[in-house]
Amino acid sequence: MRRILFVDDEPEILRAMQRSLRRRRGEWEMVFANGARAALAELQSQSFDVVVSDGRMPDMDGIALLRQVKAEHPQTIRIILSGHADDEAIIPVLPTIHQFLSKPCESRVLESVLESALDTSRHTDTEAVREALLTADWLPPGPRLYNQLTRALKDPDLPMKRIYSLIERDASLTAVLLKTVNSAYFGMTRRVSTVAEAVRLVGVVTIRCLTLFIEAFAHLDPKSRLGNNYVEWFHRHSFLTARIAEALAVGYPSADKAFTAGLLHDMGALLMATRLPGEAGTAVADAGRLHAAERQGITHAQLGGWLLAHWGLPAFLVEAASRHHGPLSGAQRSALDLTDIIHVADCLANELSPGPECPNPVEIESQLINATSGKAQLDAWRQLAARVEKTI
Repeated sequence: MRRILFVDDEPEILRAMQRSLRRRRGEWEMVFANGARAALAELQSQSFDVVVSDGRMPDMDGIALLRQVKAEHPQTIRIILSGHADDEAIIPVLPTIHQFLSKPCESRVLESVLESALDTSRHTDTEAVREALLTADWLPPGPRLYNQLTRALKDPDLPMKRIYSLIERDASLTAVLLKTVNSAYFGMTRRVSTVAEAVRLVGVVTIRCLTLFIEAFAHLDPKSRLGNNYVEWFHRHSFLTARIAEALAVGYPSADKAFTAGLLHDMGALLMATRLPGEAGTAVADAGRLHAAERQGITHAQLGGWLLAHWGLPAFLVEAASRHHGPLSGAQRSALDLTDIIHVADCLANELSPGPECPNPVEIESQLINATSGKAQLDAWRQLAARVEKTI
């Protein structure tokens, strides 16, 4: 039986969680600790598959607790629950945890996250693979220039020349950035030859997003184990998904985030192929597809979420990557959220241009279709995606 430790300094919250999860007692052994010190005592006496902790607690907060859990019990999955869900508060936390959940958290959401986490832990093939996944110390370093741009853009008085100079310091990245901006993905009518011109034409937010993608791709060095055909397809699929997501998100609150989330949604596929030890990585590199590796229970979506979390990226990117093949089932929807949009965009991109990753593309979740006007909506999505494809 899988063992889960829940930690909160408010007894009534612990009792509420215990009541809401009562029906899972036959599947999970659950322990509820009042505060971090009580949790550490539990961890000294027995092992746990998952620790779910409140973020803000007196004496020792949830982040300090989970840092200690990571150091002393690296294979334990670490989940934080917090009522402070803005990106600025989340970013420093992500390298310590595997999942971030906002409080109050509906029981169905918590159950779904726990099921996914435990399923991954249960089916990883070897101890070495399990340790590699959950400690996260083996992952490549975070994107340096993206983080510098993010910090710089917080200063409203910073001149744009400073933004340009940050990018231009890295000659190789500048060259790839200009090549990307001049590619068919953006449909420029004239040649873009400087960083300043690129920023003016596509916007600083898009430039920052492209910088992140280029740095991430470089860190993973995919050409070391994958053929050029796969690399070319991956580039096209990422950009097509991003552009479709951007089009689908028009009018939604998440519209400004859709392009970035779409561009990064499949980073776990490269991670699996280039960094996963043993047979899982070899299967992807040799066959150019993920299915053989994912039969072990390690999915590229989960790996992508872990990678972006390890890099300290915003929670919306982590969530979109980790759930792009399976938005929360059973959820009642009156409109699409960002994760739904990335799921739909990824499926549509694979329909239009199936690649080595998906010889049998994942179908759009039927519940999403039924919740958004059924087949008529699906036809509209496909028409929109086809129009987008013609522009790149």
